[in-house]
Amino acid sequence: MPLKLISCGSSAATPPLTIQAPIINIMSSRSDSSAESADLDPVIRTARYRCLDRHGRVNPVSAPGQGTMKRPRARLPSMVTAAFYFATLEDQATLLDYLGEPDKVTLHPWPVVRSPLDALSRDEALAVPQVMVANRDLGPPLPTRPGDRAMDQPTKAGVFNRLNWDRLRPAPDEALVDSNASPVLLWVPAKIGTDVIGVSQLGSQADAMAAISTDYERWVNRTTDWIRRRGTKVWGLGQGTVRPDLDIQLGFVNSVYALPGALRDLEQGAAGR
Repeated sequence: MPLKLISCGSSAATPPLTIQAPIINIMSSRSDSSAESADLDPVIRTARYRCLDRHGRVNPVSAPGQGTMKRPRARLPSMVTAAFYFATLEDQATLLDYLGEPDKVTLHPWPVVRSPLDALSRDEALAVPQVMVANRDLGPPLPTRPGDRAMDQPTKAGVFNRLNWDRLRPAPDEALVDSNASPVLLWVPAKIGTDVIGVSQLGSQADAMAAISTDYERWVNRTTDWIRRRGTKVWGLGQGTVRPDLDIQLGFVNSVYALPGALRDLEQGAAGR
């Protein structure tokens, strides 16, 4: 999930990169264990890569004469537990209120981190492709670097860690999030347009959440269940799941829930993509 909001000052010599191949493939094993998702909304895949300046403001990275550059994004293994949902900005704000941001949880870049963590405001978080949600009671994320077991192990997580290290090139004072040891959520807020609503995601990439802690596992399950309870199922497998009256076209069969504001907009003609 990228990224790191890197230093904004050293990119002038780097040509813009455009990612054309699909790089996101996420599956929710709790609700759709046999259904593998295709790419996310193209709007999400091509979201502009941004960086934080020294004051914590989010700015696009750009090169002279080239406009805003697209940076490589981290490659994502499947989420073990995730809720897929449509949301308006108001719905996202309600979700963050439920999570207790900023008092109980804080928002940060994913997956490149440094100490102290770069903090994101709500507006900044909604402008980047992937966000880490850290719970103050459960503790900070654990970093991993080359030479660490999480980086070198011959597992799917280890492969993605090495891939992302080579792809994102963290600075000497930076590291990747060890998703199998960090009590954090991955939040993928979708782009929200006037007439189109993308699919957002919230969940965990840990292979075994209980191995991090039972409190962490409960928190993840409680949060994803909140989205499902508050939302209305509008897409997925099973009779009666797909709403033929709504303009929804998705390339995967995971269950998708529309939060109240998004459901209202979809029923009024907005497209779900």
